Amino acid sequence: MLRPTFSGFQVAKLGLSVSQKLLDVTGQNITNINTDGYTRQRVDLYSIAYSSGADKYSLFNGQIGRGVGDTGASQIRDPFLDIRYRNEASKVGREKVIGDATADLEEIFGEISKKGLDAQFSNMISQLQALSATPSDPVIEGVVKTAATMITQLFNHYSKQLNTVREQQITYMEDSVNETNKIMAEIADLNKQIRDQNIHGDKALELNDRRNTLIDELSTYMNIEVQRRSEPIGSGREVEILSIVSKDTMVGSPPRGLVLIDGNQTAQIKLDKTDVKNIKITLENSIDADLASGSDITADFEKGQISGYLSFLNNKAEFTDDTNFSTKDRGLQYYENMLDKIANAFATMFNDANTRKYDEDGNLVNEARPLFEAEGGGDITAANIKISDAWRDNTKSYITNTNKPPIFDDDGKPVDTSAANDNIFNMISLFNKKIEFTHDFGGSSNFLFEGTIQECLSFTSSTLDLQISNTQSLYESYGQTLLAVDTSRASISGVSLDEEGINLLTYNKSYAAAARLMTTLDEALNTLINNTGRVGL
Repeated sequence: MLRPTFSGFQVAKLGLSVSQKLLDVTGQNITNINTDGYTRQRVDLYSIAYSSGADKYSLFNGQIGRGVGDTGASQIRDPFLDIRYRNEASKVGREKVIGDATADLEEIFGEISKKGLDAQFSNMISQLQALSATPSDPVIEGVVKTAATMITQLFNHYSKQLNTVREQQITYMEDSVNETNKIMAEIADLNKQIRDQNIHGDKALELNDRRNTLIDELSTYMNIEVQRRSEPIGSGREVEILSIVSKDTMVGSPPRGLVLIDGNQTAQIKLDKTDVKNIKITLENSIDADLASGSDITADFEKGQISGYLSFLNNKAEFTDDTNFSTKDRGLQYYENMLDKIANAFATMFNDANTRKYDEDGNLVNEARPLFEAEGGGDITAANIKISDAWRDNTKSYITNTNKPPIFDDDGKPVDTSAANDNIFNMISLFNKKIEFTHDFGGSSNFLFEGTIQECLSFTSSTLDLQISNTQSLYESYGQTLLAVDTSRASISGVSLDEEGINLLTYNKSYAAAARLMTTLDEALNTLINNTGRVGL
């Protein structure tokens, strides 16, 4: 059976058309080589099979196909690499937040241990030694008082700096929460646009690129998973519906990830900073039937920037009122409380040491003569420590120079002890006194440190340095993995100028070949029409 005369022309025409599309897509790829988030496109081709009811009458089965067809352009992406990238991005996001936040603390505690509190403690020791040479001298005691005042002011200053860090991190976290909500809303809107275009037969590749970029960005804030399902739209056709769930917040039975985005619907989260010592994240608008709006999901965050902020702002470590606590990623409150412990221990030691035990008659009185007190009353902390009003306003000698029982002469009169200095030496020795620092609660306690106040200060600074080092190590490790995955993804989805240049040459040749085929067929048809039957003429 003869092949239809114009079938070859149809094959050539389809070849021209497809080659033109291949050239167009190649041009699209090249012009978008520097476009952020662009995914390399390709034309999906298929061979048009021969189909005819006459096949069953044919003596031969080797029928020739009817040319080349295409199903339009598509994107070249590896879903597995997308999953790996977003998983690593959430890890990097968390460690980056913690690393940046602890770097702010490093500046404060670096100053404390090098030229701040530690230096002022040494200065106070020197002034007490000078006072021991001339006890009860109000002038020298005034110098001691100045040194003590400097210490209290430094405690106040560092406490304010730590609070400033808290305010900054809360502001940054608020921005992250707002950005997360904005991204989720944009993704939901893109889902609707993509669905509408898919219904009309448009693959909406550029909108898909924008959505993928936003999903990548969202993965730095939260630990997410992308899910896809098909939705029938009639006439046997289906469109894809994209959903995003949280991998940290599990709901339902059996457990599954909390739905954050489903098609054009999106959840919203809210930052609750009513109690700055207990920052919360609530589900402001839920689209998941298994978790109501307003639910507290703070404890669920394990990865992403929001998780990093929560850990830094809320993690008290040993200062948790529980014997079961985490020392991983100690937060701001741990370092604040350690500074408060040091301030309180310092003030308590000197207040106890300055207690006057005996009066002039030798009676045991244990008269409290506090050197330090809390501004406004209550427990002494780094934020409220100050020299006592009684010491501040005293113009004579206030520091108890001796706590030995008074000595009387033969006439029963007390011997002058104004030159005694045993208690001043006792105060100097307090800087070498080993103290057990603990966090006490409900009859239990968590051990913090044992050593002098200066050693405790150094320990706190060293703990922070170690945490920063560990965080930096994790950040670099996760970052290298993320870079490797991104490089692998770019090798598949990115545009290679060399590859596209080769494609241009290849598709141009195929276009020329199809055109030449049409010319050849035209010549053959001309011979068939004009020269057939002219033998012998």
